[in-house]
Amino acid sequence: MNKYQVQYKYNTKTFVDDFYAFSHDDILNFFDNISACEIMEIREYEYENDFYPIDDGNYVKHATIQMTSSNKKHTFRIPKLKKIVSENELLNHLKTFIKIGVDIPKTAKVTYKN
Repeated sequence: MNKYQVQYKYNTKTFVDDFYAFSHDDILNFFDNISACEIMEIREYEYENDFYPIDDGNYVKHATIQMTSSNKKHTFRIPKLKKIVSENELLNHLKTFIKIGVDIPKTAKVTYKN
């Protein structure tokens, strides 16, 4: 059995809840049979960690990353970025592990908020 995050909408109100099912089709069938809500998105959990480390305060409040490839731009935030991570190390990790669509990023700009 898998865990899914389901985003569904009724009128102007949007709801997000977790459901356990054997497949996303089971969730669609469930909502089709019992609800007037419209399913907007279903995501399957691939990884879940219930461990919460003790907050030592040794982090930057957040970093805003702006990455560009040949024809795309993507901006996102990373909260509580560890202070021991240098900007060069962060940029190397971004270029190694994160893609923009299917493209490898050519440039990345980091803005910190303390």
